[in-house]
Parts: sequence; structure tokens; C-alpha cells
Amino acid sequence: MGTNPFIRHIRARPRLFLCGLIGLAVYPLLPQSLDLLPVTGALLSWNVGIFLYLLLCVLMISRSTHEQIYYQARLQDDSPTGNPPAWNFPEMTPLTTVTFCTLPM
Repeated sequence: MGTNPFIRHIRARPRLFLCGLIGLAVYPLLPQSLDLLPVTGALLSWNVGIFLYLLLCVLMISRSTHEQIYYQARLQDDSPTGNPPAWNFPEMTPLTTVTFCTLPM
């Protein structure tokens, strides 16, 4: 029996989930004396969560071995086969050509 997809995403991305919860928790903890607009408070909370997430990602990347990176990639892979996509240059060339040709000059 398969695992709930939501639980699977939390287990595969614990830093993202934790930083999201911390970002949500910061909003009600902002001091009322700052007299912030709700949008400003939400933006500050978002920035706290994002900064913490980026910091945790940098720490994870700086301490990871090749085996740990491979394990994380397999854990976060959402493809049904579990195999990495077979991207190669000839398949990407038409996509990049269309993309760059449609950019405004």
C-alpha cells in the first residue's frame, strides 16, 4: 500500500516543511509596536522562512557526500519509475531554440 503523497513530500523535504511552519509562526509573533500592514508582516514572515531555508540548504550542500546527494535525489524523485529523466542535448536543442527565438529583442 502506498504512502500518502503529502506525507511522502514532507519526509522527502523536511527542511522545506520546517521552514514553512517557522515562516507561518513568525507572523503572529511580530511585535504590534511596529504597526505593520498585514502585507508587510506576511512579507517579513515569508523572508524569514526563505532565509532559513536557504541557510539550511547551503549547510546541507556543503556537508553532503556523493552518496547522500544520490540518496536525496532518489527520495525526492516523483517519476513513476524512479529513474532519472534521460535528458540529453539533442532533445533539449529544439526547446531552447524555440525559447530563445520567441524572446522579445
